[in-house]
Amino acid sequence: MRQARTRGARRSAWLLPIIGLLGSASPAHASKGLVLFPDPLWLLVLLLSFAALVIPMNALLFKPIFRVLDERAEHIDGARRRASKLQSEADEMLQRYRESVAEVREEADLARRQQLEAARTESAAQASAARSQADGIIERGRAEMESWLAGARADLRSSVEPLARVAAERVLGRVLN
Repeated sequence: MRQARTRGARRSAWLLPIIGLLGSASPAHASKGLVLFPDPLWLLVLLLSFAALVIPMNALLFKPIFRVLDERAEHIDGARRRASKLQSEADEMLQRYRESVAEVREEADLARRQQLEAARTESAAQASAARSQADGIIERGRAEMESWLAGARADLRSSVEPLARVAAERVLGRVLN
């Protein structure tokens, strides 16, 4: 696309001097009307001077300018291609990064869920062990309480009769046999 513009500029570069020469070929005379080329010899001199100027101008000015413009266009196109290539590589790297982050997140979620399940299982096992230990302590306490209560009842039964006798004697105010 840029080369087409440069070629068009080359074509128009040839046209500009021609138009300039044709416009300045002869002075306009207001009383005689407009005459472009009053003398054929004058036209030949103008064409020869134009050719004499175009050839060195082409070699010294137009070709170097167009070469620089072409090199610039190639440099810009090359830079755009490199930028496009780098952009596509960056997009690929970003995609790989996102995929690896997604994989790591999945692995982390899986590991977290497994650890959570293991912790729940361990917690349930510890709670069950603590419950059974607490139940054992409660049963031992009940058994101990029952034995202490039975001993206290037995002691009370053995001491009830003498205590009742003493209480009755006090209430009655006399000694019982």
